[in-house]
Amino acid sequence: MTQPSLELEVLIIGFGFSSVPLIRELERTGTDFRVVSAGELSVWDRLEERGRLDFDLVSSYLTSFYSFDLVQDFETDFYPTAQQFFAMHKRWREQHRRHLIRDEVLRIDNFETHSLVHTASGQLLRARNVVVATGYQRKVLSHLLDTDYSVTGQTILFDMIGDSVNLMISKLIAGGNRIIIRCGGFNPRDKVVPIGDRAFTLDQLEYHNLRYVSHELYSSFYEASFTPDNPALLGSQFPAIVRDNRKAGAAASPHSGSVAIKYWPVDAYSASFGHRLEEAIEEGYLLNDIALWIHTGRVVVVPRETPVDLEARVVHHDGLEIPFDHRFSGDAEQPRLPPILIDGTTPYTYRYRDNFMGVLPKDLQRIQGPAAHPLSRAHPALHRRPGQHRRDAEPAGAQADRQRGVPAAHHRQSGGADRRLQPPLLR
Repeated sequence: MTQPSLELEVLIIGFGFSSVPLIRELERTGTDFRVVSAGELSVWDRLEERGRLDFDLVSSYLTSFYSFDLVQDFETDFYPTAQQFFAMHKRWREQHRRHLIRDEVLRIDNFETHSLVHTASGQLLRARNVVVATGYQRKVLSHLLDTDYSVTGQTILFDMIGDSVNLMISKLIAGGNRIIIRCGGFNPRDKVVPIGDRAFTLDQLEYHNLRYVSHELYSSFYEASFTPDNPALLGSQFPAIVRDNRKAGAAASPHSGSVAIKYWPVDAYSASFGHRLEEAIEEGYLLNDIALWIHTGRVVVVPRETPVDLEARVVHHDGLEIPFDHRFSGDAEQPRLPPILIDGTTPYTYRYRDNFMGVLPKDLQRIQGPAAHPLSRAHPALHRRPGQHRRDAEPAGAQADRQRGVPAAHHRQSGGADRRLQPPLLR
């Protein structure tokens, strides 16, 4: 049998953003570790390569950047641009590059007490614990990378919904394109919330903060029922956007499959960027007011069950046949795992339900992954007794990041904006 060229306590596969908190903790504790990666292949690297870091995040600075990065010069919360966010990735990547083994992982042979990692260069790495930090892949990424946003006057069908879809819509709307969204409903959320004379980023009012007030408070209004009593409510005028939670298998809220869309309301966008509009758009701050698009008919939302003739490119809705020119469909995220053999013989198949929190597999020994957001002190959970069930080990540490986020410092610095007094952005 080939002898290992290197024996380690911890081997991290993947050198993306999610590896940074764990690397810092392993350094702090003096743990023997290395990171193996074939190259800069993260989602953010590919977006930069294609020139597509042209948006702002849907999560604020406070919840997108790591705590150890925030403490350097944090003054006020805001929504960072994709370029600001990725610059932080690259800064920490350079700082920890000394731990990197530049190689491609071909296979992992997993045993009870260790794993053998085979690489393209012929190296055999033996590690007591392996962290697969290669993240997930989804079809929508290829849409973000490859879509031609210069098209005009087209009808475009989205068989999916989410913040990435809303980003695409915000670019396609500018070309006078008509959008049809076929989905099971979603929850529109203003990114900036005025309360009194202050304006808050939405993240500050979400569960991770409101739980200190009440565990039930957030769920009580997160999926609150829309009623016709107030015609201003989007769900009252356009019921197709309201998710039917009667189909949910569990009573807990928010329900599985719930989708929240964070967007810039046109008045808040005008207050923040109206005085420097071209510069803001160049930076990546785009008007993505999905509620406005629906109200003005630029976007039409139809139920997921709406019949679609893919061959004829026609949507059958409300007695009408609506032709469309392009269609975008989504899928469930899949882990980017290298081949893994249990006991060096049995191929491992990833199933989300067989992994605690999606990342701690019950069928593998001393392997954590696929990691999209590893915990900054997760590695003690890897040191479990042989045969101990993964679910017995609780990962310690704080949440690392919320991948994807965007700014509201302007509101905080100005003491908040009165939405009723702001001039409209669109004349």
